[in-house]
Amino acid sequence: MRRVHIDEVRNHLARVAGRAYTAQLEFSKLETDLRAWIAHLEPRVQEATALVAPAYLRAFSKEGLAWAETMTGYRGFSRRDPIAAMEHEEFRLRKTIAAVEADDRYRRREELLAQLERERDAHRAELARWQQSCDRFEKLEGFLELVMVKYDTPEFAESWLEARYWRHWKMGDAICDALEMKDFGDDVLPAYQDVAKQRDHWKQEVERVEAEIRALHEVVRTRDSALARLPRLPALFLEQAQRALAEFIAEADIPLLADWLGRAEGDTRHIAVALRRAAGAQAKVRYLREMATEVHAIVEDLGARMHKYQRKVRKYEHWKYSAGYQLENVMDLKFEAKYPKLMERLQQLRAAAQAIIGFEDHERFDLKNPPELWWRAMTGTKPPGTMRRLRTWYKRYPEHRVIWVDGVVDEVIEEIEEEEDDDAAIVAGVVVDRVVRDELAREEEEDADEYLS
Repeated sequence: MRRVHIDEVRNHLARVAGRAYTAQLEFSKLETDLRAWIAHLEPRVQEATALVAPAYLRAFSKEGLAWAETMTGYRGFSRRDPIAAMEHEEFRLRKTIAAVEADDRYRRREELLAQLERERDAHRAELARWQQSCDRFEKLEGFLELVMVKYDTPEFAESWLEARYWRHWKMGDAICDALEMKDFGDDVLPAYQDVAKQRDHWKQEVERVEAEIRALHEVVRTRDSALARLPRLPALFLEQAQRALAEFIAEADIPLLADWLGRAEGDTRHIAVALRRAAGAQAKVRYLREMATEVHAIVEDLGARMHKYQRKVRKYEHWKYSAGYQLENVMDLKFEAKYPKLMERLQQLRAAAQAIIGFEDHERFDLKNPPELWWRAMTGTKPPGTMRRLRTWYKRYPEHRVIWVDGVVDEVIEEIEEEEDDDAAIVAGVVVDRVVRDELAREEEEDADEYLS
């Protein structure tokens, strides 16, 4: 193996460390974009899946509910009959309406309301008059504070040794002067309590009448609400049944639902379209998540590789290596050779992700296709080496082609050669396995020993 001067080794390692950093930065950007695209698409998946249930259940009837159960495998309607629940709700609403209409308050509501409003207005006038009398006291500075501390009463607990005792005394004298009364406890306080008692009485009367007015309005509202809900019951219970069915379908196997649907009689094209849209939306998020997971692993491993190179640069800057040579295998020449292809793979992943996001031809995809063919339908390409699970499927079944519902059949995907797949694994590897990680750990220990020597 060729021996290389230490200066060349350091320069090379610094260069590949920079390239590893650049690659890590670019793959990090791709991961960030993938996470953002996933967050953007997830609500679309929920929307598309939620629209499948209304396609199965378009009318609220025993026949419609039974057909939806047969075609989806859902059994919730059999266990909890929504039609029986609606009939019970209708009975309850009609009973409520009848009870309200028999209530004397409802029959005399206009007369009672006018009477209560007159009574309320009269009470408010009395309240305003007595409040004005209370304001004569309460708006004086410190008055309410003196009432609160029970100034000039047997319950007054302050000592003459406290500063606030003298402050309150001064405030009490000022209030007596303002009201032209002699004593706070004997004159001011009794006069205030008399008017406050009347004010509080009329305040309670106003609150009582207002509560009766609200109760009368509530009687009318209860009847009107029940009356308005009655004709909407079929639509409301249909919506509730669709939501329950949608929760089931969200966890169901859509290709299996499509297979069952193919055996149904009548026109079910609208359901098939809804199923294809939901399956396509789910496939988009599934592929982007898988890509994000793989890209995240590459980001982490590029970081480990970069730190490895930087550590070696620092190692060979030590004086003991200043005039020496090293075997060229310490330079990791393979990474530099594969770097252009690594960046090419980055662009392929980004292009594939953008093709997935922009795909809108869900309705043409025949759900008889294996779900893995959504990738081919969306991107027009075979999966890259970083999509290892999907890549393995395409290698195992190279003869599979995308079949569209209009009869169009895609060309056979070219065979994936083992050599190319191995090459892709090197590009992605950048993926540091356990052996490589052990190697890095050993190198760290060796570096530490050398610096200590």
